[in-house]
Amino acid sequence: MDLQPLLLDLLTPGEIEFDVKSQKIIGKFAGIVLNKFNIHLLSNKLSTRNRVLSTNL
Repeated sequence: MDLQPLLLDLLTPGEIEFDVKSQKIIGKFAGIVLNKFNIHLLSNKLSTRNRVLSTNL
């Protein structure tokens, strides 16, 4: 069995757009968490994708 890397985008285009807009105003408002640093969001997405891939392989 040969192992190959699998690249996944964890953020949707809308979430990326939110991050880009948020980065422009992040200095003005405290408490903004960018999606790319939201560990809970990313770990849930990664777990879901892992589950889907493992059941479909």
